[in-house]
Amino acid sequence: MPRYCLLYALAALCASPLLKADPLPYTYSGNTTGAPTYTSVDGGTSPYTTFEFTVSLSGKYTFFQEDPGGFLADMALYEISFDPTHPSTNWDDSKNGPFPYTGFTDHLTAGTLYILVNSGTSLTQFGAFTESITRAPEGAQLTPVPDPSSVLLLGTIAMGLVVALRQRTLRRS
Repeated sequence: MPRYCLLYALAALCASPLLKADPLPYTYSGNTTGAPTYTSVDGGTSPYTTFEFTVSLSGKYTFFQEDPGGFLADMALYEISFDPTHPSTNWDDSKNGPFPYTGFTDHLTAGTLYILVNSGTSLTQFGAFTESITRAPEGAQLTPVPDPSSVLLLGTIAMGLVVALRQRTLRRS
């Protein structure tokens, strides 16, 4: 039994940085160069990236994207899920901003999964960007949702540990 407790503790330790809540404002950088494409609700086809997160308090949040490369940017916010083949499903808000910035303010609900889609306005509009999420209720925190590859990596490590412990136990018997 103690071996399994050690395994669970190790898995929790590995996963904890992925689920850490961050105080706001929250800033991250990304790049749409070479990214997959989708046709937005506005009708433009462009490369995009996604950022999944939840918030700890309900209220108004401001989203602001700066495009250091100077491309014409667009953002769209989705609730619960994002399907690039059906961009109007779960679409919450989309605003085009003046070049080279874009941003909007929207009411978010605590505990709801949100997907922020960052893209250009056409196939020729792509590049690096910096996104800030600010102006939240006092004390609010944002929790990035781990991407599936991180969860898969942790699961593979955990399974490897279980197999190694099991083989070790069988050899002792």
